[in-house]
Amino acid sequence: MNGAPEVRHAWSGGRVTALIAGTVLLVAAGLKCYELWRDPTVVDPVLGTRLGAAGIIVAEIALGTWLWCGSWPVFARWVAVACFSAFALFSIWASWHGKVTCACFGPVRVVPWLTAILDVVLLGLLIWFSAPRPVLSMKVGANVVSASVVLAVGLIATQRLHVKPSEQSLPLQVTTDFGARRQGERAEIAVEIHNSTKEEITIADVRPSCPCLALELQPRTLAAGTHRTAKVNLDLSREPNFVGDLEGTLEGRTADGSLVLKVRAAVKVLPGP
Repeated sequence: MNGAPEVRHAWSGGRVTALIAGTVLLVAAGLKCYELWRDPTVVDPVLGTRLGAAGIIVAEIALGTWLWCGSWPVFARWVAVACFSAFALFSIWASWHGKVTCACFGPVRVVPWLTAILDVVLLGLLIWFSAPRPVLSMKVGANVVSASVVLAVGLIATQRLHVKPSEQSLPLQVTTDFGARRQGERAEIAVEIHNSTKEEITIADVRPSCPCLALELQPRTLAAGTHRTAKVNLDLSREPNFVGDLEGTLEGRTADGSLVLKVRAAVKVLPGP
């Protein structure tokens, strides 16, 4: 009838989009939380710290739960727009630089251009559809989101109970990405190794998980609170038949066998010319 107010159905396009976006965020946060919980060397790909990785997990859980609750839908929609815009830009940057993965889904390695497409599609839907009507009241929604944040912080905190004591205090950790390389290609990347402890560390032995990786670090003694530039060398001629995503580690141990250094390296190996 003319002049009748518009009534939005509970399952409007905006509501469905909010549920999909919230689900993507919660799945991504869950996978990253699992990886953080099981691997003491995981760090945030932007900030390079475990605190940054934990912060992203908590933020994704909070926003994902918020979108599912349906409280403050207009504000939540624009926060989600800002979030997926940042994700899309990072995925495009990672794809442009030949990164093996954007680390958006933790241990599930997804090439950056696929996540960029997902982010752009969700961003378009969030902008196209108007915000849905509220589902829960502001008070109830705030309580649910707060509870999810507390749960996320608790899960992240328990990772210190799961990781072995020798790995909880692993003083030297580095993550690097060689991007896309051809079969048989050689490359090297300079990395900074920081000794954030109050003791001198001497690395007596470095063991690679793949014969294609090697570490150049001289001298191998790092005084307390100092840092040194090392080189991670990649020689794909040592794995001549391999094609695909390759991840390896370099573990450094002291003379008594204690693990003090772990370097994680990733590379996408393309077929040779």
